[in-house]
Amino acid sequence: MAVALPLAFLSHFVFDTIPHFESFDGLAEALGTSKETAFWTAAALLGGGVGVPMLWAARKHRELLMFVAAGSTVSIAMRIPGWEIKAISSLAIAALFLLLTRSKRMFVWTLAAAAATSPDVLKFMHDGFKLVHGDMHFTRGPGYWLHRVLGPGGDVFAWERLTEPWFMVGAVLEVAAEAFVLLGGVSVLSRALDREKASDDETADAGAAKLGDSENDSQELEAVGVSTR
Repeated sequence: MAVALPLAFLSHFVFDTIPHFESFDGLAEALGTSKETAFWTAAALLGGGVGVPMLWAARKHRELLMFVAAGSTVSIAMRIPGWEIKAISSLAIAALFLLLTRSKRMFVWTLAAAAATSPDVLKFMHDGFKLVHGDMHFTRGPGYWLHRVLGPGGDVFAWERLTEPWFMVGAVLEVAAEAFVLLGGVSVLSRALDREKASDDETADAGAAKLGDSENDSQELEAVGVSTR
């Protein structure tokens, strides 16, 4: 735990270096809509594409299903204006799911998730931290990079973004990167739980076999005792 929580906190900055939804901000400008609309559009695409596979990966483990549900709900709460409301809402949601599961494992996962997402709240509380947090983000998504390297180059003006193939490929790559991280994380947890269950079952089978052998030995000794009388 002493190592896991700091690593979870630092992982936020590592994953922030992966462009996520920056190209969608450009598409929002091209369409004349807000960045918030662009975010929810990308989130809907991500949820629709990865939601079912995530649930399928977690299907055998109730705790993991609850954790996925809690994480999805907190992600929505983090879009509420005001860091105080974000923090209170996220804590309330986490507490609710902990009460529903009453699981030590779920408690540990929740602590790690809180540590990993805390920079998105802390940035509103300290200007210096906000600068550090912002520096970890790409200012331009892969759509801009692909346009410059593989496309015609130069600036991509708002009205060109919807018709520039490489820019659109970059937008799709951003959603794919998020999907890979989310689905990969759930799959890793699911496989770890599968291994743990298999190990427990093997231990239980070995214990049952040993108990059976002991009972057979006792019966044999009783039979020998009877035959010698």
